[in-house]
Amino acid sequence: MTKVQKPRKIISRKCAKLVGAVTSVARGTLATKALAVIANGNSVPSSFVFPNNTFKRHFLSNSPQGSAGSANKSEWMAGQEFQSFMKHFIKPARVTKEKPVILLLDHHQSHFELPTSKEHFNESCQHR
Repeated sequence: MTKVQKPRKIISRKCAKLVGAVTSVARGTLATKALAVIANGNSVPSSFVFPNNTFKRHFLSNSPQGSAGSANKSEWMAGQEFQSFMKHFIKPARVTKEKPVILLLDHHQSHFELPTSKEHFNESCQHR
């Protein structure tokens, strides 16, 4: 799951006759992977976001067992994909109201999707 990178500016010494750059010639597409690791060392199976309009089960062929997937035309995780990741996270992490977990997230826009936030945030937490 790679996307070929276009080389940007190349910096070399003045008057250099040979300037090299290494890039891959393989053509591929980018898929976003969301994963979670629990403090005791266990991990939740990955969730993939594929660049397509609709998700098809064969996208997950050769992926780790228990992986989940979704599709988004932009190939990035948006609010709906984050909600499906949260549902995918809750079952293997064994999250209940009696046994809560702390989930640390970066400041990505999809993590502030309000239906998910309101459903799973404690009253003493903020979503800002």
